[in-house]
Order: sequence, then structure tokens, then C-alpha cells
Amino acid sequence: MRQIKLINRIEIRNAAKALREDLGIDEDVPIKDIEDLIKNAGYSYLECPFPDNNSGYSKYLGQENYEIGFNLNHYFNNNFKRFTLAHEVGHVIMPAHNKILKDSGELRSMPEYKSDQSIEKEADYFAISFLAPEKTFKDKIQSMQFKKDSIECLSSGFGISLYAATLRYLELTELVCSVIVCNESGRVEYEQRSETLNAASSAIPFRYREPLDGNLQNRIKSNSGSAIKVNLSDWYPGVSDELGATETVIKLGYNQKVLVLLEPDDNELEEYII
Repeated sequence: MRQIKLINRIEIRNAAKALREDLGIDEDVPIKDIEDLIKNAGYSYLECPFPDNNSGYSKYLGQENYEIGFNLNHYFNNNFKRFTLAHEVGHVIMPAHNKILKDSGELRSMPEYKSDQSIEKEADYFAISFLAPEKTFKDKIQSMQFKKDSIECLSSGFGISLYAATLRYLELTELVCSVIVCNESGRVEYEQRSETLNAASSAIPFRYREPLDGNLQNRIKSNSGSAIKVNLSDWYPGVSDELGATETVIKLGYNQKVLVLLEPDDNELEEYII
């Protein structure tokens, strides 16, 4: 699969917006049954267990006919399924992806935000842009803190997974915050920061593919989702112990993923960098 970037984020957002307009769905209206949407578009739809670890696929059947499929072995929850199907719709309707789909015959997709391939990242971004349009989502989060109850509210309201809601929040918020994505074996997979935190913390290395120390592993395992007060230096050793933060753990229950939400007590992070 190609690793080159095929389409930029503005084009992806425009494609998602155009599809909503074609369907007569306003930006502030949640997408209801995406399976019906697929069928009404004239695409074939199939649910079945897959013999591989992909969550969905899009297939070109010839003569402008397409099939979209979902792996029943990956039915972790309905919002995960909705995201997967929106991802596959993106492959079909975005012209650059559609060309590759026609040339290859089929695209098989990993679970949300798991692939490092450009075409998959772009389809993930289409899915979240289609299900949770930027303006509407941004309006919703204006009065929300970066905590589990906020993420659950967004997940429920837009019909997206907790994972997708967390990453969308970070992309669009003006708050200083971050999420550290860990796996259940006690390793950091990667980290994502809000734009404001990223601007204030360029001197602090990102957490990426590294083991957690035993104290953090135990804290994550024992946390039931309650927001607790911690030192930000627990996660970012380059920060002074004087800076506190709110830490919230979200256990997804699938893909062995655990999300650690962090919101520093002081937005002036530069003052605390050692």
C-alpha cells in the first residue's frame, strides 16, 4: 500500500461536508443508521467474520458498483462499527482513494486509528469529519472539560467511539491538554496533544513506544475512570514537580487500548519546563 499523502485535511473535510449536503443532512444533525445510508447509496453491504485482523473493507465490483463489509469479529460496540463503515465510505467517495480502490479491487482496513498508512489515516479523518462535523463539535466542547464524562457525552451524541471522540476533542479544543494512548501490557503507544499544548511544550519530547514505569502501570490499572490530581511530571519528566494536572483514565475494552487524559492546572506551561 502506498505511504504517500493523497489528499489534505481541507479536501477531506470538504468531501465529508459535500456528502452530507448530497444526503440532505445538516452539519448539526447526527448521522443515524449508516447501514441504511450505504444501502440507499446503491452499495452492497455485508457483515461476516473475517479470517484476518481487519475491521472492514471496501470492494470495487465493476461498472461503478461497490461493496462495503464489516468484520463481525470486531463488533466491539455500535459506535466503533459506525466509524468503520464511515471510513469505508470515505475510500469509495474520495476521488484519490476511489482510483486506488478501482486499481486494486479492494481495500481492507485496520481498526480505527491503528494504521500508519496515509490512505488509512485519511479515511479515518473522513470518518470523523463526516460523523462529527468540525463546527458542531467545536460548539459542543466550548463548555466541556477534558474528562471522561465529557468524552462519553460526545461519544453518545455523535455516535462515535470514545477513542474517536477523544482525538476529535484534542484536534478542536482551545484547552491545554493531551492524551497518552497505552496498551494493557503497560506500554505507551503514542501521544497526541492539543494545538495549544503543542505550542507551549515543544521542548518536551513526545511519549512514543516506550514502557511505562511500574507506578504508572499500577495507577492506570486501578483507576476506574475517576478524575484524579497528579503531578504532570509523572508523565513528562521535563516538567517541574510544582505543576499539577487532572488525569482521567478511559479503558476502551477492545484493542487493548487505554486512554490517559491529561489537563495541566496552569496553561502557562513554559514557566514549569526544567
